[in-house]
Amino acid sequence: MLKVKEQLIIIIIFLFPFMLFGQDTDSLREVKDLKRSLLVFSNNQNSFVPHAYNTPVNGPVVSTHLSRKDFSGNKLFICGQPETALFIDQKIVVSQNNDNCILLDIDSLFSIYGRSDEEHLFLSVYHKELEIDALQFSVVKTLSEKEISQLQDNDEVIASARNISPFKNFFIIGLMLILAFMAMIKVAYPKIFSEFLSLGKIFSLKWREDSLIASRAISSLNLLFLIVYSLLMSFIVVVLWYETDSVPHQFDFISFENFASSFLSWILVALIVFVILILKFIIIYISSSLLGFKDIVSYHFLDYIRISQVFMIALLVVISLSTISFRDFISPGSVVFPYIIFTSIFLTTMLLFFKLLSSTSYRNVHLFSYLCTTEILPLIISIKFFLNL
Repeated sequence: MLKVKEQLIIIIIFLFPFMLFGQDTDSLREVKDLKRSLLVFSNNQNSFVPHAYNTPVNGPVVSTHLSRKDFSGNKLFICGQPETALFIDQKIVVSQNNDNCILLDIDSLFSIYGRSDEEHLFLSVYHKELEIDALQFSVVKTLSEKEISQLQDNDEVIASARNISPFKNFFIIGLMLILAFMAMIKVAYPKIFSEFLSLGKIFSLKWREDSLIASRAISSLNLLFLIVYSLLMSFIVVVLWYETDSVPHQFDFISFENFASSFLSWILVALIVFVILILKFIIIYISSSLLGFKDIVSYHFLDYIRISQVFMIALLVVISLSTISFRDFISPGSVVFPYIIFTSIFLTTMLLFFKLLSSTSYRNVHLFSYLCTTEILPLIISIKFFLNL
């Protein structure tokens, strides 16, 4: 029989997609088309001037005033080209990520960006190649079920508040699969799973022997952990590539056009990560054999996996909040990706370094040579590859 906690884990995993996809779509009715009251900056007059409706815009920015009195209780709707950004009083608020439209509560905007004595906000919509015809810029109202049923044929419902892109569908399914794999291992091998993610053993500066580490590094059970690690690492890499729009040119096979291409890209990157892990184990094994450290091969390799996996799980929480929430933490074009990878590798290497130094049965010179071969040189290569220094 499964324990209550394990049953809850499985129930939550299977209910998760229904909690996400089972919500009714909110329909929006246009209250005012803000494109009819746009302002553009005139270099000749050195000020903002009214823009004629349905005429081209010669510039990357259009602006307007938003009244608290007239539109309190409604929402601001912006839908345009990917990377379209909203500014309020020259402060960036949010950027449109791919095909996801922007929907913001107007009262919240005033409470965050407005002053108590202000009745208007100055809004600006920016895109480096702004196409005014492709832009929807409106004040909208969320309709109740009763209001939807009373709609007339000539009433315009302009958008759905719940607009999930194909990549977000992939993200949710991928996250569910990773959680499902971890839950299955937890249920099947509860003691080993607890040892693998024991923070006390992971962050201890001394080697601690346990049944997981004492076993062979490449055993059938440990392969399960390697597979989950590969899926987790590759999932984070793929999501960061998508969020920052920074896929390296060496990985031109990566595509996020639809759910299938995103899923296939994830599996391919996971295979690459798995192969790299096997190569890392071979390097550790050869180096330890040459320097007489064969008894720490399993300790070193599996501790590297579980230390870095803790950082990966923490990072997964952050990018999950960024990807699923409306307001992204990670914006397109951000250079955060290489520094995140470098920081994770650096912290893992430092922990391993102190763990190795705590071993009194080996000379420090030999330990440093071993660490240079197995960790420091790969770290330098990673810096060169990811940061291009």
